[in-house]
Amino acid sequence: MAFARLSLVVFLSTIGCVAPPAEEVAETSSAATSPHDPAWDCYAPEPGHPTAAEKQAFLTRGATYAKEAERTYGVPAAALLAMSAIEGGYGFTRIAQLANNSFGYKFTNTSAAGGRSSYTLACQPAWDANNRYIAFYDQRDGFLFVARKLATRADWANYKAATDRYRADRAAGVAVRVAVDRWVDGIADAGYNYDPPTYKRALKSLMTSANLYVHSS
Repeated sequence: MAFARLSLVVFLSTIGCVAPPAEEVAETSSAATSPHDPAWDCYAPEPGHPTAAEKQAFLTRGATYAKEAERTYGVPAAALLAMSAIEGGYGFTRIAQLANNSFGYKFTNTSAAGGRSSYTLACQPAWDANNRYIAFYDQRDGFLFVARKLATRADWANYKAATDRYRADRAAGVAVRVAVDRWVDGIADAGYNYDPPTYKRALKSLMTSANLYVHSS
């Protein structure tokens, strides 16, 4: 990603660094993509991408899935869309291109992944624990999977609490931007990212500059 060093794949190293089970479905690897090419940082988008047009295309396409995720699970579409754009380099990181995983969501075992396969980011540095990621069926699948985890997973009650509050805020007529920003603050402060202030600024900046709040209206 453009600034993954600051942020935004790295926070997922704190999510589920459990050794995978012996039995697992087939996985793919980034080894065939020349991952050690110094011109292409392991977390960065493919060189030359995304262009302004590609960014807009990603946001337009992703908005459909983000809004479906909000309708289904109550997680704010604006924030999901910003998270996917930042984490997945607008669809041009290795993980996004080869695993439909624009959230950098890590693989721990087949059960937790809902039977999905895994993808190994072969170039990932050793300090970032667990270089295996869920291979989603498509971009929509990734949005809905992550939204469900943020809204319902019992052992992530801290994130579920932020989602529950967002639902309550919207039902009470709280302004969209206020409610979305409060959700972002809630998950960041609960440990979703290793650097909460940077993470909050990144998401809110993109939601403002790209007018993403409208997708939660």
